[in-house]
Amino acid sequence: MKNRMVRLGGIALAAAMAAGTAQAYDCTNVPEWSASAIYTGTSNSYAKQNNIAYQAKWWTQNNPPASNSGQWDVWKSLGACDTGGADTTPPSVPGGLSSSNITTSSITLSWAASTDAGSGVNNYELLRGGSLVASPTGTSHTDTGLSAGTAYSYQVRAKDKAGNVSALSAALLTSTASGNCAAAPATPAGLSSPSKSATSVNLAWNAVAAGPNCTVQYRVNQGATQVAQGAATSASVANLTPDTSYTFTVSAFNQAGSSQPSAPITVKTDTQTAGGKVLLGYFAQWGIYGRNYHVKNIDTSGSAANLTHINYAFGNVRNNRCEVGKVIPSNESTGEGGDAFADYSKAYGADLSVDGKADTWDQPLRGSWNQLKKLKAKYPKLKVLISLGGWTWSRGFSSAARPENRVAFVQSCVDAYIKGNLPVTDGAGGPGAALGVFDGIDLDWEYPNACGLACGAAEDRENFTALLAEFRKQLDAVKPGLLLTIASGAGVDKVRAYDPDKVHPYLDFINVMTYDFHGGWDTITGFHSP
Repeated sequence: MKNRMVRLGGIALAAAMAAGTAQAYDCTNVPEWSASAIYTGTSNSYAKQNNIAYQAKWWTQNNPPASNSGQWDVWKSLGACDTGGADTTPPSVPGGLSSSNITTSSITLSWAASTDAGSGVNNYELLRGGSLVASPTGTSHTDTGLSAGTAYSYQVRAKDKAGNVSALSAALLTSTASGNCAAAPATPAGLSSPSKSATSVNLAWNAVAAGPNCTVQYRVNQGATQVAQGAATSASVANLTPDTSYTFTVSAFNQAGSSQPSAPITVKTDTQTAGGKVLLGYFAQWGIYGRNYHVKNIDTSGSAANLTHINYAFGNVRNNRCEVGKVIPSNESTGEGGDAFADYSKAYGADLSVDGKADTWDQPLRGSWNQLKKLKAKYPKLKVLISLGGWTWSRGFSSAARPENRVAFVQSCVDAYIKGNLPVTDGAGGPGAALGVFDGIDLDWEYPNACGLACGAAEDRENFTALLAEFRKQLDAVKPGLLLTIASGAGVDKVRAYDPDKVHPYLDFINVMTYDFHGGWDTITGFHSP
């Protein structure tokens, strides 16, 4: 028995060695092995298991190739499947999703064809409300069985012959016709641009009557491309190029049909402010304690006269929101932490106040944030940003950036830091208490789709870009010109983990953290560590 076991082990080892040295095998038409299938050794002889191809030598059933491919077994190993040339690139995202031929129970959806340089586009997947409703091979489909006078949201994606699937298209919101909605709406009038920046344009127009038993919505086009849709009579178009003219129109639609496009307007984006250098410094929230470094020291040291920007470090990202107003010691393991005392409730005496005036007990804004506001009054060209995250407080970004959390997360940050609505603590805070302190928001996510104190997820790459787009949109809606920046890892592993070419249009500048290449281990003090 012992010799037999040794002999079988030798056979298995020899088989494994043979498999390891076998040539790669084209498994394109080789099916996965099935326990219920009958393999005859003639016409139906091939199967693959664990990405290795096998050929049956004689009739067999329910004998797994992986454990029955020795010299005297029923299966012969043909080698590992060749995946070197496999198509792993998804098709392009289908564009131009639109609706037509709308009835009370059906909507025809059409879109532009996707391209695929690999195996080629095989079909499309049409989703209604996030659920798959059709998989046509062409670029249109009529969705039937719908309810009259009801709004539906559609998206489409492409799938190639290798099984790769593109990202979803932008959502199209459209409605079935109502038996009682008899006429399409009038063409909107009064299209204008109340504000703009170097990278965005805000639009507004007059409302039109929906009509009896009708619901009206609007579509905004930039040239021939739809860029916004909804029930509001305003829209913000972002990710534009500075110093460039864009033409916009708006149309209205209801269950009965769509109006003609409005008279077009042409808007030229502002010129991107260039020239002046950015000289940015960080003010650490915790520096007022052990280092006894206060905002006034920025002034008395002469730094304020030279700086163009200050990042206040840091704001915590936790539970899918910007967490403000907490007094909790930082915990690297959980991401907890906050110091509202240092931020806005500490009362400064005249000796440490930028303007020499002491805080009063009843003022809503005290602490370092009030001192930064005073510093800005003394140096009007100085801009102050709240820096979110940092090494210790970045673990919440990955969840907050997801589609289901993104809008509410950004709203919480804008509400606290830009609109200044602070939780009341120790008599400080309240609605608008911090208004005017911060000129923008800096994201110091360490690191999207890479590892810092915690590791991100693959979805971070796409979500990081979308998160910045949402920040840009909401900041511009409050006040065009508010700053949006990021601190980016300098190492190639960190830069490759996101898409710099996609995020930079939303940003005013990028702070590349080259100082991470140096630290306490260096024997020479550099410019970054005075």
